[in-house]
Amino acid sequence: MGSGPRVSSPVELANAHSAELTGDGWVGLTRKAGGDLATIQPLVLVWSKAGGAVERLELPFSGAAAAGGGTPYLVEANLRERRFVYATGTQPKIRLQVWDKQDVGDAVEGSFALHGGSAVSKTQALVALGKMDPNGFVDRPTGPRAARFRNGAWAFVDLPKSPEKDWTDCFYDAAARPQSDEMIVLQICTAPGRELAYAVYRLAADSDQPVRIPFDNSVFEPGAARGEFSVEDDGTIDLGVTVTGREGAVTLARLRGGGRKWHVVRLNMPARLLSSVGVYRDRLLFTDGGSDVRESSDGGKTFRKIEPFGVEPGMVGRCNGWGCTFKSRDRVVFRRW
Repeated sequence: MGSGPRVSSPVELANAHSAELTGDGWVGLTRKAGGDLATIQPLVLVWSKAGGAVERLELPFSGAAAAGGGTPYLVEANLRERRFVYATGTQPKIRLQVWDKQDVGDAVEGSFALHGGSAVSKTQALVALGKMDPNGFVDRPTGPRAARFRNGAWAFVDLPKSPEKDWTDCFYDAAARPQSDEMIVLQICTAPGRELAYAVYRLAADSDQPVRIPFDNSVFEPGAARGEFSVEDDGTIDLGVTVTGREGAVTLARLRGGGRKWHVVRLNMPARLLSSVGVYRDRLLFTDGGSDVRESSDGGKTFRKIEPFGVEPGMVGRCNGWGCTFKSRDRVVFRRW
């Protein structure tokens, strides 16, 4: 799909924060003066359409939190919708603001973690709260409540409590279905015999009650590390884990939009911390973060090795109907389907 070269690496996206392909080009976030990811400086929205001139818009927040809380910083981005949530203030109390060409609605204050537990949909946003630790920090989005932006205003909603009696130390993540206000909430807990166990919930656009989606954790190895968590535009939920090492494996569980049965794809391949998965419909990309890249175009029934994205280690970012993004430390590589 799409036009232009199958593989490209726009120079304008060097040192990008994030990026993805669009139907007629690409869009990304870069740091105004380049440099390291932790540099406190404004982010710039950069985009190109149909090979035309690159356009830029400086945003009123940075990509990292500054000591002392004096600089607004990005919490969550929806590049496709050009919609963001940014934060100001210092922990344990942080103020969140929705931005779409300008500030939208009022801010909300709460004990939010610096990262994680958040999603921005077409017109809404969800950010889980957390509990302050003895050092005065909110390390993880442990809930049990979240701030939800809907109909132009923030309100607090309850998140599901521990789904099983013997599950403990739970925290949350969230993902938005593209071009929709449906969100998927992921609850991650410690369970007997498992360092990580998952409960999956669907949060409809017009409801404040997340509905649990049955998921059998036995499809994942007990010691596997967290991997892919995303929602596709047709409502398909993708949830993955990785077992690192030379005898490693990547496992991806997929629930198709409107379906009831999870489909599991498992690929034995050397894996490490940079291993990642890109997925859209029947197209899958599994990579060890370096030279080993496997592609499937039949939903994971068969895989073939393909050329790596580049010489630098990195991870697969957003995949969609036009292709996938691979992000290394110094550049972004797009690969169209």
